[in-house]
Amino acid sequence: MVTFELSSDEGGPLYRRIAATVRRLIADRRLARGGRLPPARDLASQLGVNVNTVLRAYRDLSSESLVELRQGRGATVVGDAALARLHQLADDLLAEARRLGISRGELAALLIDRDRRLSAAVAADSGEPKPAAKKKFQRS
Repeated sequence: MVTFELSSDEGGPLYRRIAATVRRLIADRRLARGGRLPPARDLASQLGVNVNTVLRAYRDLSSESLVELRQGRGATVVGDAALARLHQLADDLLAEARRLGISRGELAALLIDRDRRLSAAVAADSGEPKPAAKKKFQRS
């Protein structure tokens, strides 16, 4: 069985820290598809938190298609390491954007611009025609 330890350097609500820990275990392949998570009561007791805190973390993971919750059967990993890693990267990117004062709209524009540039570079490398240029991202 995998040991769940919450990092003290991760801030935020406990349920987010629990979800981040599970996400990291899946991304690191320490929890594989088909693996069972500890019952919410057991994990809550191990971590010294309320069972509802663990259940909220499990529900978040379920909404990300990483975990399946079944009444009486507990939580099972259904997502793969790549999906868990993408969720981690997205969370890190959003946190960094907030720290830098970049709005969601600005971040979305930046990602769209970067995607266009990458697509154009890939097309140029493969000899395909370049996609039409669009407005560049600018921070106001």
